[in-house]
Amino acid sequence: FVVSAIIFLVFVPFFLLEGKRKSTFLIIASVASLLFLFIITQANSASERIITDFESDLSECQHTGDFLESRKMRWELAWTLVQQSPRIGYGTGSEKSILKDAYFKNKFYSSYLAELNSHNQYLCFLLNTGIIGLLLYLFVICHGIITALKNKDFLLLSFLAIVVFVSVSENILSVTKGVLFYAFFYSILLLNIVNKNIY
Repeated sequence: FVVSAIIFLVFVPFFLLEGKRKSTFLIIASVASLLFLFIITQANSASERIITDFESDLSECQHTGDFLESRKMRWELAWTLVQQSPRIGYGTGSEKSILKDAYFKNKFYSSYLAELNSHNQYLCFLLNTGIIGLLLYLFVICHGIITALKNKDFLLLSFLAIVVFVSVSENILSVTKGVLFYAFFYSILLLNIVNKNIY
């Protein structure tokens, strides 16, 4: 949600609005954003979920409440594994088994029992297919971003920005719903640009 809001506030004025409408939108959006941030910081449950949980997830220490290792600790462990086989990775679909063994050896017992993945799409590609797979993924994303900028396509650019940001904290292409979301909308949005250019 936060990423979508930032994309909306940044790209809408430059792609869809001109002149006074652009400055009016920026003023209203800035005031609304400040009001939203104020409300979130004042609400205890929202503040804990967004700020406190985010800080602990990127810390070096374990969570004190649920005894889960932080995401940062799992990323560092995954990166250590990547360095052992950087070019070709460990093979498609091997991420969970490789990580599970590493969790057990490093006493990440909560992550081991929950069979957690890396929670980072970029690390996932590095573990499964090495630098080759990651570069292919980045090439497809960059091609889409360049196409969106050339054609001033706000929807495609927003979609790709969401994919890029979500890939930092989730393995979106490791689950069926993520693959369907990515493949369906990316294809439709690219096809829309092709149709515009033809007609």
